[in-house]
Amino acid sequence: MVVFLYKKKKILAIIPARKGSTGIKEKNIRLVKNKPLIGWTLELADSINFFDKVVVSSDCKKIKNITEKHKIDFIDRPKIISSSTAKTDAVLIHTIDYLERKELYFDYIVTLEPTSPLRKKETVVKSIKKAVNKKLDSLICIKQNQELIGKLINDKFIPLVNQKSRRRQERKSYFCETGVSYITNVNFLKKKKKMISKRTGFLIVDSKESLDINDEVDLKLANLLIT
Repeated sequence: MVVFLYKKKKILAIIPARKGSTGIKEKNIRLVKNKPLIGWTLELADSINFFDKVVVSSDCKKIKNITEKHKIDFIDRPKIISSSTAKTDAVLIHTIDYLERKELYFDYIVTLEPTSPLRKKETVVKSIKKAVNKKLDSLICIKQNQELIGKLINDKFIPLVNQKSRRRQERKSYFCETGVSYITNVNFLKKKKKMISKRTGFLIVDSKESLDINDEVDLKLANLLIT
């Protein structure tokens, strides 16, 4: 595939896919429409010609085999950043350090979680353009939420925000982070050691596209929604 540098920016796509999973065993290689879950993200990333390079960071041999079948580069993730408590920030830093030792340098990173198989190519492209055009340190994709959310205190449900109306359509809208696409400026990442800034840009996506696979119900829903 011919690479087209968007405004002369070198862009790296990283697909973080560790072996373990707290919700579903070997989640990233479970089949969705007869294809490993991570396969949907591999194919989408490979179709975007803004990416100068696409890599998968993982500690899983099965994921490595799938990645190599797609002719995408695989980076072995160290055990220290492969646990359930490891942050994606550390994975990005490790990946950048690894590639820079090979004299491969990038301006932006696009992180694509393998658990979002319904993301659209045009959404990822749009998020890249917005981050670059506005010179953002970071950008996340978010979805609208009008559900009443709260926390449990002393066996009572306490709303986090005071909503006067019980009717859903009359409540204020709030927004939740999704795994559709994260954009991070590499200089910001190297300086602050994190992928998201305090004042980050955003792109709103719909609830279907933002489906995140965390349990068996999500898997069944993905199989129904993917056509």
